[in-house]
Amino acid sequence: MTVQVDQLIHGDAFEILPQIDSESVDCICIDPPYGINYFSGYYKGKNPHKKIIGDANLHFPLDELWRILKSTGAMFVFYSQKQPISDSRIKNTIVWVKDNWTAGDLEGDFGKQYELIAFMPKEKFKIKGKRFSNVWECPRIPFDKLQHPTQKPVDLISKIILCATKQGGGGA
Repeated sequence: MTVQVDQLIHGDAFEILPQIDSESVDCICIDPPYGINYFSGYYKGKNPHKKIIGDANLHFPLDELWRILKSTGAMFVFYSQKQPISDSRIKNTIVWVKDNWTAGDLEGDFGKQYELIAFMPKEKFKIKGKRFSNVWECPRIPFDKLQHPTQKPVDLISKIILCATKQGGGGA
């Protein structure tokens, strides 16, 4: 299957990815379940979101994603420090610093104010536009605006797209 610019494919990644042509995608940004069994109990009132399906284990089709990525492309994978990703293809880790921190264990742990993004470029990848540091400050989405419990802000995803793709898409 050839993926078109701005095409949205809805389905199970484990079923869809094998159908996508090898080396046909410029940039992959994935936010898989972290394998930490996340569910927030710190909402005022009841949590409006359901528990994340599949979040008991960190499992995503990394090799299939790598296969469809162009030799000039890059992959960005969100993950938790509780379940680190160990893979030789990781070139750097981007630290996303949020404007607040988690509640969690209020008496036995420090509040977590960041998330991690594995930067996995292919061998011919070149940064498009501005070169950023690996620490990105970006406000998280307020709880009352979330449509998903671990939703990422548009500004954060835009930064990934801006540094990893050419304007207008359609090629490396």
